[in-house]
Amino acid sequence: MFSTCENLVSFEGDSQNTFGSRRPATFHQVFDGCKNLKTITNLYVPVDVRYSGHSDYFNTFYGCTSLEADVLTLLPWHGFFGVNVAMDGTFTNCSKITCSDYKMLADMLWNSATKFTKTSTAFKGCTSLDLTKIPRSWGGTASDDIIESIDVLKTTVTTL
Repeated sequence: MFSTCENLVSFEGDSQNTFGSRRPATFHQVFDGCKNLKTITNLYVPVDVRYSGHSDYFNTFYGCTSLEADVLTLLPWHGFFGVNVAMDGTFTNCSKITCSDYKMLADMLWNSATKFTKTSTAFKGCTSLDLTKIPRSWGGTASDDIIESIDVLKTTVTTL
């Protein structure tokens, strides 16, 4: 949508309909290479955006070297739905993004029930993040052993 748009400095969506009628089917490369993009506010990823296949959140913010944001505000607040959500390059070289809550980040990504694929460069080059809290398999420096078990809601269904 805005891929390699060097004139894009800020993006403001609205909390319910960020892209209006031009809403992308996936978030693959939406802001890829927007090196002058500094702020994103009210980014809303609709619940019905597809997260299946191999290019869903792939390279979404790749190379947004000026972007100053909490990574949690750049992910879908409702989580990812579907299987095989590709995350490679999602935040690669976003050297100014930060994270206010690494536990929440873990719960949204590597500790979630969603099956992610292609994650090895998701946070590569994100020098403002504490990469010791991000698994190597996601582009961090922590051992992948930091992945905690997921609490799963157990429900019993009775047929009448």
